[in-house]
Amino acid sequence: METLHRQFLSKKIVDKCSSVSNTLWICSPYVGGIQSVSGILGKQYRTRKGMNLKLLVDISNPSNCDYITLNHLIDFGFEVRSLTGLHAKIYVFDNECMVTSANLTGRAFTKKSEAGVFLKSNEAKDAISIFETFFKDGKRVKRFSEKQIREQRRKTPHPGEQKSGETTEQFYDIPNENIGDYAAWLKIEGDSKDRKYIFDNLDFVNDGYHGCKRSKNGPRLRRNDIVILSRL
Repeated sequence: METLHRQFLSKKIVDKCSSVSNTLWICSPYVGGIQSVSGILGKQYRTRKGMNLKLLVDISNPSNCDYITLNHLIDFGFEVRSLTGLHAKIYVFDNECMVTSANLTGRAFTKKSEAGVFLKSNEAKDAISIFETFFKDGKRVKRFSEKQIREQRRKTPHPGEQKSGETTEQFYDIPNENIGDYAAWLKIEGDSKDRKYIFDNLDFVNDGYHGCKRSKNGPRLRRNDIVILSRL
């Protein structure tokens, strides 16, 4: 058993997500923006075929989880379920496990004083069994519509990313994962010249909206258009 906190905890989870070979299960009532989450989880879930992917959340409050992120994870094979009243945070990496205070959010991994206990394969059986019990009790979450996402953004600009109780110090830098042409949120404003602006993957971030993948002609949208791009 290994006890970790702050940047040591964040790095451990990021490293384990990047090296997992078969099973990645996550129990987190809050889920943050796609850029932070993709950086935390790495690329294994997107590139390694046949993985066992599960995510347990609590969407009883629309501000708890970023709908765009959940759609992205569903598209890549995660079975997502919701359990009202969920408070546990459990990360399962194959036969190992992290029981922690850290939600799957950028703020938890960078600016909150989180702690957790890492359990090796010979110690993790009970914690994994608890995850399975909670997951079985949860209800299946389907993809969210553009209307639902737009309404969530109108009420909560940064869903999942609770601002209370964080420090001004940054403990850890989440790796920058290029998620390519998948599940981007795009907002265009301005005249016709602006509408031809060529975004470069997720390197362009403005007011919480992420740019789409670079293309020859750039996005052609009307002023103030808001669209969801997924598996272009």
